[in-house]
Amino acid sequence: MSLFDEPDDIGAPLPEMVAQHIRQLPPLPAAVLYLYQLRSEAQLDMATLAGKMALEPTLLAKTLLLANMASHSQTNAVANVEEAVQVLGFYMLRTLALGGAVRERFAHIEGGDIDADAFWRHAIATSALCRILAERAGYDGTHAFAAGMLHDIGCLVLASAYPRHYAAARAFARRENVPGIEVERRTLGVDHACAGSAIACQWHFPILVQEAIAFHHHPEHAAAFSLAPLVHLADALAHVLQGSVKEEALAKRLHPQIWQLAGVNEDDCDAILSQGRQAVRAILSAVD
Repeated sequence: MSLFDEPDDIGAPLPEMVAQHIRQLPPLPAAVLYLYQLRSEAQLDMATLAGKMALEPTLLAKTLLLANMASHSQTNAVANVEEAVQVLGFYMLRTLALGGAVRERFAHIEGGDIDADAFWRHAIATSALCRILAERAGYDGTHAFAAGMLHDIGCLVLASAYPRHYAAARAFARRENVPGIEVERRTLGVDHACAGSAIACQWHFPILVQEAIAFHHHPEHAAAFSLAPLVHLADALAHVLQGSVKEEALAKRLHPQIWQLAGVNEDDCDAILSQGRQAVRAILSAVD
C-alpha cells in the first residue's frame, strides 16, 4: 500500500479499547464550544462568554494569566473576560481556549512515544495554516481551524489505549521510513485519522470537521468541498515551519493534486508560509 492508496478500513467500527477511551473523555467546556460556534468577533456576546467562563474556573484562570502575560503591563492587570478579549483578540482567544481545553483532556497520557510539547505546537501551527488556507480558498475558516487543531488528536487516544504497541508502531515507521498511518492500521487495526474523527463526533463538532480529520491523509477520497485537502496541505506546511521537513522536500509529503484539491494557488506557497510563520509566532509567544 502506498501513501495515497485508499485505506481498507475507513468507516470501520473502532476497536472496543479505543472506543472505550473516547467515551471516557470529558466534554469540552461550554465556553470553548461557544467561541468555536462564532464566525467572528461581531457575534460575540461578552456577557454570555463571561457567564460560561465563570463555570470553568480553570479555563478562566488560564485565560486571564495568558492575557496578563501578553499585555506586558506592570500597572493594569487584566481582571475579566472582556479585558482578556481586548488584549488577546478574538481569534487568539479562541485558539488558546480550544487548544488548552483539548490538551487538558489528554494531560494524563504517558508513553506512546509522543512528545507532548511538539505535538501541541504542531497542532497550533496546523490550525493557523488551515485558517489561512481556508480564507484563500473561500472556505469556512472556523471549521478549518478546528479540523487543523484536532487533525492528529487520534494519536493521543491510540497512545492511551495501546502505549507500548503504539510506541513500537511509531518506532517501526521511523526506522523503515514508511507512513505511520499505514503501520497503525496494520498493527492496531485502526489509525489516528479514524480515531480522531470519532473524538470530533463525541465532542459534537460538525460532520465537516469529522470528515476532514478522517480523510486528512487521503484527501482525494473526501467528499466534494471537503476541508480534508486544506488539512492535508496545512499539516505538511506546518512541518516545514517547524523545521522537521525542508521546503524542497515538501512535494514528497503532499498528494500530487493537493493544490488543486485545496483550491489554493501553489505559487502562493511562500506567502502562505510567511503568513503562517507570523500567526504561529504570535500564538506561541502568548503561551511560552
